[in-house]
Amino acid sequence: MEFPRSSSINSSWKPSSSSLSSSHQRKSRVVVNDYGTAAKKMACAILELLADEMKLQPRNVFSKLLMD
Repeated sequence: MEFPRSSSINSSWKPSSSSLSSSHQRKSRVVVNDYGTAAKKMACAILELLADEMKLQPRNVFSKLLMD
């Protein structure tokens, strides 16, 4: 299997704002923000479980650092 040489790849290509419609840009922004929120909630839950196992009080001793 051969891979293209780096000189044949157009490394200067960048998506322009016109390459995505504004509705797609909005939807993408919402999806990325929702993913970030979900990831943060999951991380907080894991940190709270860690604090529980370490018998630390308050339970949100670690997760509050993420939320600030």
